[in-house]
Amino acid sequence: MAMTWMRRFYSKIKGKKVKELPAYIKSTYSMESVKTYVMKGLDNYNDKYIQTSSVDPLLHICFGGMAFSYLLAIPHEKCFFEEKSSMLRRNLFRSLEMIFRYSKVRSF
Repeated sequence: MAMTWMRRFYSKIKGKKVKELPAYIKSTYSMESVKTYVMKGLDNYNDKYIQTSSVDPLLHICFGGMAFSYLLAIPHEKCFFEEKSSMLRRNLFRSLEMIFRYSKVRSF
C-alpha cells in the first residue's frame, strides 16, 4: 500500500520542476485535503467492512490493539532486558572472581 502511494506520488511530481514542488506539495497536502483523504478512507472502510456485517473490523481491533500494546511495552521490556543482562554480566564476573580466588588458595 505504501509502495503504491509512493509510486503515485513520484509519477505526479516526475514532470514538475524543482521550483514548482513546494507549491504543489503545499496545495496537495493541506489540512483540508488531508481531512478529505481521511474521511474518504473512513467512508470506504465503512462501505467495505461495516455495512457488509463482516467480522474483519473486530479482528482489526483485536490485532491492532495487540500490536499497539506491544509497541507501548517495548521501552519497558528493553530496560528490563538490559538490566537483566547487566546483572548476569555482574554475576558472571563475581563467579569468575570467586573461582580465580579459590584456585589461588588451593594452589598453595
